[in-house]
This record gives sequence, C-alpha cells and structure tokens, in this order.
Amino acid sequence: MNTAQNTKSQHDHNPRWYTIQTYTGYERQVQEGLEQQIVTFAQPDLIDQVSIPSADQAHYPGYVLVHMQLTDATWALVRAMPGVTKGCQPQAYHGGAPS
Repeated sequence: MNTAQNTKSQHDHNPRWYTIQTYTGYERQVQEGLEQQIVTFAQPDLIDQVSIPSADQAHYPGYVLVHMQLTDATWALVRAMPGVTKGCQPQAYHGGAPS
C-alpha cells in the first residue's frame, strides 16, 4: 500500500457527526470555544457544525456533537478544548443536525 493510501485509511475525509463528552454544565462553553477555534484557525471546511444535542427539548448533559472531517488537526483541536473529557465517537446522523 502506498503512502497516500495509508494516509487516507488513517483519517475519515467525509464529514460525520462525532459525540464529544464534556464535563456536565460545560456544553455551551465547549460549543462556543470550538466555534471560535474554527474561525481562528480557518478550518470551516473541516469542522462545519457544533451542536448541543436535545430531543423534545430534553437536554443530554455532558455531550456535544461535532460535524467534521476527522484528521489529526481536528482531533487535536477538539481534545485541547477546555471542558472536553472524551471524544470522538462517530454517530449515525446523516443530513441535518440532530435534534
């Protein structure tokens, strides 16, 4: 396998939703911090949406959803965000933001 194929197999170059675990009560700070970092580091093509999940207005404490291409850079950005405890579990969301 050549280097290009190795690199492609190590990263997901298709944007997907990922679950990011945060400290409970830090969801909004993580969302706002990631959105600011996306602008600062000019990566809207890699991370295009950050959402706090809810269903029927019931909040899921301690979780933020990120729609992104998983690369070393995006993973590092998410993991370095204050309030993030764990992350990146791919989710089966396809289409609009989960509600």
